[in-house]
Amino acid sequence: MEVLENGRSREGTLIGTNGDGVSDAEERNVMAPVNYRRQFEFYGGTPASGTVIAGNLIGVSVDGLTLYPHELIGTPDLMSMDNVGAVRVGSNGDGRSDDLEANRIHGLRGSRFCDAGRAVRITARGNELFGNGFDGFPFLHRDRDRDFLLYYADLLENAPTSPEELQPVLLEDDGAFLVGHLPPVDSERYPYSLVDVYLRDPSATASGRVLPGRHLGSFVEGSTQDGNQASGSFRVRIETAELPAEAEVVVAVTYSTTFGALEAGSSVTGPVSAGMRLSSHLVESKDAPTLSAHRDGDAVLVSWNGVEGLFRLEVSEDGLGSGWRPVMGAAAHTLGANRYRLETGGMAAFYRLRSF
Repeated sequence: MEVLENGRSREGTLIGTNGDGVSDAEERNVMAPVNYRRQFEFYGGTPASGTVIAGNLIGVSVDGLTLYPHELIGTPDLMSMDNVGAVRVGSNGDGRSDDLEANRIHGLRGSRFCDAGRAVRITARGNELFGNGFDGFPFLHRDRDRDFLLYYADLLENAPTSPEELQPVLLEDDGAFLVGHLPPVDSERYPYSLVDVYLRDPSATASGRVLPGRHLGSFVEGSTQDGNQASGSFRVRIETAELPAEAEVVVAVTYSTTFGALEAGSSVTGPVSAGMRLSSHLVESKDAPTLSAHRDGDAVLVSWNGVEGLFRLEVSEDGLGSGWRPVMGAAAHTLGANRYRLETGGMAAFYRLRSF
């Protein structure tokens, strides 16, 4: 049967790790694919708000590599959720235990990643999917009543007229940069866009399906890491030297009403892009540079050495590992140094660098 079934008090269900930085690795679950229609089933009861599925190993052993050794006899989806709800599958991207919050999912032969109605908001990011039967991510256009044009109706500045308007577009890679553009999001409602970059799952390619596979990294559109500050466009460093020769990359964007953590109900993940093959090239090491700051007239100049676009500047008011959010705006890059000018006069804050 399914691993978990909840048909009563559905709010706040957590399957896996809570990502608080304490014993997160020990909170994860290890599961085999089930002989049923889905791994997790939510039905009836109260609204399934704040659901989290994070850090689980499904069809993969505790080493994260060894696959479930027996014949797969079921065709389960990952989950189903009826009525009203919101779910986060994977990491919330707050910079704490993000890798541990990602799920590794293999061998689910069902056709749906998340079988749900249009009233269920899905946030899905940072996971590794491979060898599954899903038709689309996070779902297939016009699956059940989830027409992209209706499900994402409040996402864009203007109501979308075709499903393609909701997909990110990857352009020919520019040297060591990944370039493209995103849907014209309603930035007043969704001011924060986190873009995840994945290898396309090669096991789905033969059948023409486009699914994210191994997670390569993420960046915030419009942050100091983004070399194209035009709204909806991006240009970021990506290292391809260790990627498989015929690998394709895909991207998916999670849009949030708040900065920082991407949580169920306040964020939603859009459709995955088409795949694109990258040329092979090297970029410099991602070894952490030193962040320095000094007064420059009435401002503070923050700087770090290294190639453009590998690190983004983030800020927090408490400095305790929570509440980190990206600094928006372009960082100037000259002579191997990145510089960002901070105006003085505000509250004291802590700053850090975060890599792709």
